[in-house]
This record gives sequence, C-alpha cells and structure tokens, in this order.
Amino acid sequence: MQRGFSTFAVLFLVVALLVAPLSVIGADDTTAPEINNVEVQEVTDDSVTITWTTDEEADSLVNYGLKEDYGIIREPVPDKTAHSITLENLEPDRVYHFRVVSSDEDGNQGISADYKVQLGTPTTNDGDGQSEAQSDGQGAQSGEGDGQSESTTETTETTTEQTITVEQIKQEIQEITDPQTLQEILEEVVEAIQGITEDLTIVGPPTVTPETTTALIEWTTDRPASSEVEFSPANEYAPGGYVYSQSNPGDSTQQHSVRLIGLVPFTEYHFKVRSTDQHNITGESLDYTFKTKAAMPEIRNLRIVKVEENA
Repeated sequence: MQRGFSTFAVLFLVVALLVAPLSVIGADDTTAPEINNVEVQEVTDDSVTITWTTDEEADSLVNYGLKEDYGIIREPVPDKTAHSITLENLEPDRVYHFRVVSSDEDGNQGISADYKVQLGTPTTNDGDGQSEAQSDGQGAQSGEGDGQSESTTETTETTTEQTITVEQIKQEIQEITDPQTLQEILEEVVEAIQGITEDLTIVGPPTVTPETTTALIEWTTDRPASSEVEFSPANEYAPGGYVYSQSNPGDSTQQHSVRLIGLVPFTEYHFKVRSTDQHNITGESLDYTFKTKAAMPEIRNLRIVKVEENA
C-alpha cells in the first residue's frame, strides 16, 4: 500500500532542493546488516573469541560484561562480512554476557540477542534466529513477523502448561500430612533449584576502606543475597582457610557492606567475600589482601624547657 507524503516530509524535501539544487536525490540504504552465525570460540581462563557474519559489509562491535549493562570493544571500519573479536583480560571462571553489533557505512545498525559464556567451558551458540532481535529503533532487521508470532504463541502455551502443573503439585502437597515426607520434598526442591538456577555472581572485585583497627568491605551481587567476609592476618593465613568471619545476619541485598572490627594496626590481611541467596545458591570472590593503617604516635611529656627573647 502506498503512503502519501506528510506535510513535514514535503517541507523537508523543498528545503533539501533549495539548499542543494544541483545534487541528485537518491534512495539511501536504511536496512541494517543481518547478523547470523554468532559463535563462541577459543575460550580460555581469561579470554574468549566471538565470531559472526553479516549479509553486507559492516563494522564489528561486541558489548560484554558480567551483567547485561555491557562494556564495549569495537573495530570501527565497515569493511567485512565475517567478523571476529577477542575479549581479553577477563576474570577466570565467570559467566559473561555479550551481544554483537554491526553497522554498515550508512549507519544502519544490527544487534544480536543476548548470550552468555562460561569462561573455561567452551560453548558454541547456533546463529539461527540471532537477527530476529530488535535493534531498539537503530535499524531494521530481518526475522520479524510470522516467526516471532509463532515463537510467542509457543511460549504462551508452555507457560500455561507449567502453570497448570504447578497448581496440581501445590494441591497434592497440601494433602500430605507426614512431616518427614514434606521435608524430603523440600530437600528435593532445593536440590532441583540449585541445579537450574544460575550461579550467584560477585560483580567485580570488592572495595576496601582500611582504618587503624577496622576495615569496611563492600561488594555487589547480581541478585539479593547475604553478606559475609572471611579473613585472616597474613601470618595466620593458609590458602583456602581463614581464621575469622564477620557477617550481617538476616541481611539480603545486592549492595553489600561489612565492617571488620578488632584488627591490628599496620597489619596485612587476606580476605574473601561470600553471599548466599534465598535458594541457598552461594557465590564467593577470589582471595584479596589489604593492610590496616598504622597507629598514630602518642605525644607525651610536652614541656617548655627554655624561653629567650625571640625563641
């Protein structure tokens, strides 16, 4: 169906003709590159290589991070259809989120869906359906329409089936009166949750604000959880073992803060943070160190011993 020009479009066209009367008006490219075959390759403890293809020449960009609030690495020249970017200096044994982005020379931008990769565990994501992800209005992509509608319908039907199953299970549990049986069911449910729930992630290294006899330890997790710090003086530390522990009982938060007390001035300490969510999923940091401040010298016996005219 043809669309008529709006008043704004007509005015814009007239202004363009007045400003550049000798230029030739042609149809600009407004189609975003189609992203396909997103794959994760060469996974090591601290790096991963991501590859993908586009149906036209475009640049290469990867958003990545421990959460969906991505960082960025980019090759800005739109001169290829086969793309490859290696992310380096990553934290070992962590789950990273990433998505790939490519823009053609006209600025049309294609954006993939969100992916996750576990460092140290090579995985490959099938590229089919990647380009179905919307690019937040920055460029059109293929895969819209019937395919998305069918996917939405299937998801709705699956959710309905799961809801019916949950209601049936809840009803059957309510009919059980034996405490031992209920306890066994609870243990099975907790174990099942631990098997399907993502690991709790400590986001980045903790921050430390040391004082003379105290230290404030702060960190962030990807979901609400408890707060605990295990620590030891350096001369009492054994790898993997800590002498002391401090926590905030009953506290469940994403922004954690624990103040260690009773520390020795000018002393090095080893520590790690630990958080556990409501499903008993625990995440913990690597081992870190800090040093308390030295105690201020105590001034005693202050007295005046000689008075002269100018001294």
